[in-house]
Amino acid sequence: MMFLNPQISEQKEAESGVFKDFNRMRHQGLLNYVVMDRWFDKYNYDTYDYRWVEPETRRWNGATNGRIKCSIGPHAPHSCSEEPMSNISRIALMMNVPIHLHLAESAEESGWIEQKFNLYPVELVDKAGILTSKTVAVHCVNVDKKNIKIISEKGAKALVMKYKEEKSGQKYVLMG
Repeated sequence: MMFLNPQISEQKEAESGVFKDFNRMRHQGLLNYVVMDRWFDKYNYDTYDYRWVEPETRRWNGATNGRIKCSIGPHAPHSCSEEPMSNISRIALMMNVPIHLHLAESAEESGWIEQKFNLYPVELVDKAGILTSKTVAVHCVNVDKKNIKIISEKGAKALVMKYKEEKSGQKYVLMG
């Protein structure tokens, strides 16, 4: 899986080479367009424009003779506000592409969302319309039975991935 945001100029330049390589080597891949408009309360990307998602997804979904598939990713509920999430859900359903997001990946994220919105992360993304049968929610380590039930009832998939931090401070992802 490759994560791209074509608004970042370095990624625009890298994009053409990556797709040439895909075509030349006959690889298959999933291209996930990531949308972020905040990082907790520390940064606020008021001018972040998520309207590129639909045309870029149309451009690349099925490219290289169908070997590239696209998904759309509101990065996480602590980094993507409700309006872009709702629009992403609408676009993904209209275009019949999967939604990929990080969800309930840490106590910090869950605590911030609970304090700010009085909701758990799963409830917030459900309210925004992100949880569908085409959703893959990654991490899901800070959930309770109620949240698991919401994910299950919506037909979303949860890929549980925990972080392990070494003494050096390096983080590794553990899949389970």
